Amino acid sequence: MSKDAEWITKLFEAARHDKIVPGSPVPKSWVEGVQYTLSTKHRFQVNEVCVVGRSDGSRSLGRIRPTKKQGDNWFQLELHRTPEYYVDVGPAHAGGKSLHKMVEAQGLGKLHSSLQDVITSKGEGMEEEDVLGQMEAARDKFTRVYSGK
Repeated sequence: MSKDAEWITKLFEAARHDKIVPGSPVPKSWVEGVQYTLSTKHRFQVNEVCVVGRSDGSRSLGRIRPTKKQGDNWFQLELHRTPEYYVDVGPAHAGGKSLHKMVEAQGLGKLHSSLQDVITSKGEGMEEEDVLGQMEAARDKFTRVYSGK
């Protein structure tokens, strides 16, 4: 089983049981530009799973949380260059809230649409082999673009 196949199986399993936990480390095989992208142009929806940079340089999964002001799916504080989001970055503790922080859009990774679809649909109507093929195609394209071939 390839490394991609292993984490895709784990993603499907977690999605099926609604166990995508903020703070979970992203697989070491994930590459920016393949499984997720960073861009100041990204906009996120409430409850969307994203990739968050951690203070130790690692990356983990986060989940966009509702703002105190309901009604908008995202909001922008005018003091910053890009929108800021409240992001759950750690699991909820018994009787408490999830660990969260404010993060500018440029610091959040948007998941590849296939991965987001697995999470949103809880894997229903999707096949692991199809997602694996899409990740392999994304990795091949990334390699061609950045190797100059």
